[in-house]
Amino acid sequence: MAALVNHGELTLRAGNTLLAEQHLPVMSGPRRAAFRVPVAAPVRIDTGPAAAIAQLDALLAQAADRMRWTTLDGCPDGYGIDPPHRSRPGPLAVVHSDLRLTVTVHAHPTHAMDETVQDLLHQDLAQLHQFGAKTGDPQRWHDDYHDQDDYHEYVHEIIDRARIRDDWDYASDELDVDAYLD
Repeated sequence: MAALVNHGELTLRAGNTLLAEQHLPVMSGPRRAAFRVPVAAPVRIDTGPAAAIAQLDALLAQAADRMRWTTLDGCPDGYGIDPPHRSRPGPLAVVHSDLRLTVTVHAHPTHAMDETVQDLLHQDLAQLHQFGAKTGDPQRWHDDYHDQDDYHEYVHEIIDRARIRDDWDYASDELDVDAYLD
């Protein structure tokens, strides 16, 4: 029943009416949950920093337009660009950020908010993957989330895991800073 409401095929009120007629527990909703999701995308080595960030922003905007339950609230901690490296088919660098995403759950069974919100978020994150972005593990957003040192360690750990999973080669001995910084 919650899936029908979340997919817009039934209102929460109508769903709860049907459940009550069957003497079943009614659903709760709507509720929102915010998440921090690391994201990274490759850019050509000859792309300047502003253009690299603009490429990621364009990718995010395209994906956000296709998300059904999730809104992009921005990249409050800014962006980073990993050192460029040479790989096939061409030399690449990686631009990355942490997204603040808010998922709206229109209905969920009692005591199943976390499971429902995770499911809806993962369905929407598929939009980012379709545009070539890699995402790290979503974490619930807390405004007092990080101590600066722990946060930077966390971000680099997520990026390292993405590199390993996706076979991105970031060999530092192939770094040609002059080709990247004009």
